[in-house]
Amino acid sequence: PATEIDGVIVPFDNVYETYIQENHWFHDHVAEYWEMIEIPREHLVNKSQWVIPLDVPVHVFCPKVRTSANVDRPILQSQVDCIVKGALEISKDVAKKLLCQTKGWSVWWENDRDQHRQPAIAEPLAPFIDSLLWTCPVLSQL
Repeated sequence: PATEIDGVIVPFDNVYETYIQENHWFHDHVAEYWEMIEIPREHLVNKSQWVIPLDVPVHVFCPKVRTSANVDRPILQSQVDCIVKGALEISKDVAKKLLCQTKGWSVWWENDRDQHRQPAIAEPLAPFIDSLLWTCPVLSQL
């Protein structure tokens, strides 16, 4: 079912295309697990000061297999970190809203940070991201 989501539109230019083509692991991983879906213009609500050119398509990456996290496919902390850092580039409120409105959180959650015993070494924002995670009622109950 359709739902409203807040997102960030990032230009996908030739630099990214070249990176994906030259990094076969990345390309294969994206192609195997993700599909790129174009969002029809009538479904976009632009809340920024930037104008999205009418001739530029807007896509979203969605997982090909939509299942709940489980023992074989847990939520990965490194992916949560990446998404939250992107939201933090806008504001702390956007990051918190993203976390608290996301559905499907699970006890199947793997801390795969490089330095999971001392996360701030590999990811300086880790303590802040962790504090944001625990401000969401659903997450604090896991």
